[in-house]
Amino acid sequence: MAVKPSVPSSGTVSPGSPASGQGKRRTVYGLNVAIAVAAALAVVVVLNALINLPAVRGSLPRLDLTAGRTQTLSDQTQRTLDELAVPVTLTAVVRPNTAAGRRTIALLDRYARHRPDLAVATLDPDRDLEALEAFYRGLDKRLADETAPLRAAVARGIAALETLTQDLTEVETVFAGLGDRAELREGTAGDQVQSARVSVGQTRERYTELLTTLTTTLAQPVAPLANLRADLLSAFRQAESQVLGPYRSAFGRMAKDRNAPMAVRDAMLKLDGPLTQTRDRLSAAIDALVLPAAPERFGRLQTALRAGEVLVVLSPDRERVLPVAELMLPTADGTGVFVGEDRLTSALLTLGLEQAPRVIFARDQAQNVLAPGAGFSAAAARLRSVDFEVSSWRIGGTDPAANLLPAAASGQTTVWVVPALSLERTTGADRQQAAEFLRRRLAAGDGVLLNMVYDADAAVREVNPLHALAAEAGITPQNHVLLLRDSVAPNGRTQPTSAWSVDRHPQGAPLSAALAGRRLSFALPTPLDLASPAGPLLEVLPTGANAWRAQGIQNAKDIRSAEPADDTRLTGPVPIAAWAPGPGGAGRLIVVGDTVWLGDAQLPTALGNGELFVNAVNWLAGLDQAIAATPRVHDVRRLEAFNPARVTWVKLLLQAGLPLAALAAGLGVWWMRRRG
Repeated sequence: MAVKPSVPSSGTVSPGSPASGQGKRRTVYGLNVAIAVAAALAVVVVLNALINLPAVRGSLPRLDLTAGRTQTLSDQTQRTLDELAVPVTLTAVVRPNTAAGRRTIALLDRYARHRPDLAVATLDPDRDLEALEAFYRGLDKRLADETAPLRAAVARGIAALETLTQDLTEVETVFAGLGDRAELREGTAGDQVQSARVSVGQTRERYTELLTTLTTTLAQPVAPLANLRADLLSAFRQAESQVLGPYRSAFGRMAKDRNAPMAVRDAMLKLDGPLTQTRDRLSAAIDALVLPAAPERFGRLQTALRAGEVLVVLSPDRERVLPVAELMLPTADGTGVFVGEDRLTSALLTLGLEQAPRVIFARDQAQNVLAPGAGFSAAAARLRSVDFEVSSWRIGGTDPAANLLPAAASGQTTVWVVPALSLERTTGADRQQAAEFLRRRLAAGDGVLLNMVYDADAAVREVNPLHALAAEAGITPQNHVLLLRDSVAPNGRTQPTSAWSVDRHPQGAPLSAALAGRRLSFALPTPLDLASPAGPLLEVLPTGANAWRAQGIQNAKDIRSAEPADDTRLTGPVPIAAWAPGPGGAGRLIVVGDTVWLGDAQLPTALGNGELFVNAVNWLAGLDQAIAATPRVHDVRRLEAFNPARVTWVKLLLQAGLPLAALAAGLGVWWMRRRG
C-alpha cells in the first residue's frame, strides 16, 4: 500500500523547516548589518568630535594634499616665525561666516601651530562685544602716553563747549529780559537785535546736540581724537566769527552812539557783558585745542580700525592693522585670492626693523602731492601704515626752502619716487639737476622708482636727463610710443583703447613671486627697451586681439580712430616695467612706463597696483625679506578658455554622452547575465 506524503497547508511553515532557518539567518544578518552600520556611524561621530576638540586638534599632524600646498606656510613665513625675537599678539576681528573671515582664522591657526608661543585670538564683531571693547580699551591704554595731551585738550574743549552753551542760554535770557520795547522792534537796532536773538538760539541748539555727540564719542575706545578736535575747533570758530564777534561789535557801536535812543543804548550795554565774557572764554578754548600735536601712531591706528574687520598685530612697541577686506584680492571669475599670508608675514617682518626706511616723493608743483586727494595720498598711507617715513621733495620752483630735503638717520635707506616731470613746470636745468642728484643717491645705495609718461613729441625733443639716467642702467623708455589694443565697447562695437590689465610677471624678476596672480591696471603704457643688466618686471602680452605700437597720438579721439599696420603689431611680450641695479651696479632702480598707475584715482581700486608699489619700495630699500610671500594658490594649473564651438561639444558630452554611456553599460550587464 502506498503512503501519501504529507504536504503542509499553505501559509504555514514548520518550525524545523529549511524556510524557517533561512528567515532566521536573514534576520540575524540584517541585525548584524544594522549594528555594524550604527557602530561605524558612532565611531565616525565620536572621532569627529574628538578631533575637533581644541586640545586634540592642536596636537594632531596635518597633511596638505592641495595642488599648490595652499594649507602649508611658505618657507619665508616659517623662517620669519622662527626668527621672531619679541612677543607678538595676533588678534583677528572677523566674522567667521564670511570667506575672508574663515580664511583668516585658518591662517592664524597655522601660524599658532608653527609657533605655539604666539598669542592668537579671534573676536566676532557681532557677538563678542564685551571682549571687543576690552581689546580696544587695551589699545587706548597702550598709547595713553602719546594721546594724553590731545585727549586732555579735547576734554577741556568739551567742557568749554558746555560752558559756551550755558553762556548762550544766559544771552538768550538777556534778550528775553529786554521785553517788547518799540525801540528794539524797528530800525537798525531792531533788525540787529532780532537777528542776533535768532542766531544765538539756533547756535545754542546746535551746540547742545554737538555736546551730546562729542561726549559719547570721547567715551568710546580708540576715539577719533583728531576728528573730535576738528569738530570742536569748527564749532568755536563758527561761534566767534558768525555770532559772538559780529554782534558784539555791532552792539558795542550802538551802545556808544549818542544819537541812539536811551533804551537802545541801555539794551546794548546789557548785552555787551555776557557776549564779551563768552568770547573771551572761547578764545582760550581755541588756543587750548590748537596747541597739542596730533598723535601720529594713534591716528594711524584709529584710521585703520575704521575698516571694521581687521587683523591687528602687536609687538611691545609697534602695531600693524591689516583690513580683512584687503586680504582678498578680486579675480576675474569673482572668487577672489586670499593674500593674508603675504600681508601678515610682511607685517611681522617690518615689526623687527630697527630703522624704517624713508620714502620721498618728488614733485614739480607747489601743491603737496601727499595731501588727501592731491596725487599720491593713498600710496603714502600704505607706507605710513608700516611706519615708513614719508615726505616730499620739490623739484624746480623759486622757493629754496621748498627744495630742502629732510636729513636721513644714521643707516637709514631712502627710496625716491619720481613721477614724470612736467616740461612746463620745470626747466631743462631742473631736470638735469634732479638726474645728477638721483645718480649720486643710487651710487650711495638708495633706491629710485622712475615713472615715465607718454609724450607724442618725445622722439624729436632733447633727451630727458631722467631718461638718460634710466638708459645708463639698461632701460630705455620709448615715450613717443603708446601701446594700443582692440577692445569691446559697452555698445558692443570693437574700438582701440590704451587701457591694459596686466598679469604677466616674468620669471626671475625680483617681484615675480610676490605679484603672481595680481592684476594691475595701466592707462597709458609705453614700452621699454632693455639691455643687460636690466630685466623685465611687467609685460603686456596680446592674446587673441589686435595690439600694436602707435605714434603721434595726441588725444582720446586719435586713439579711437587709430589703426594698426603690419609693421606695428605686437607679436610677443613687451616690457612696460623693468628693474636693474643702478649705474655702476650701486643702488636699485625700477622704471615704469606709465605715470598714472600710482595715483589716487587708481590705487584704492586697482589693488594689484598697490601690491606692486609696496613690494617695489621694499625691494628698492633692500628689504628683500619683506617682499610678500608667494601666493602659491596660483601654482595650480588651470584649463585654458574654450572657444564657443568647443563649449558646445563639451555641453553635449556632459548632457547626453554620459547618460548614454551609463545606459550602454547597463544594457551590457543585462545581456551578460542573460547569456550566463
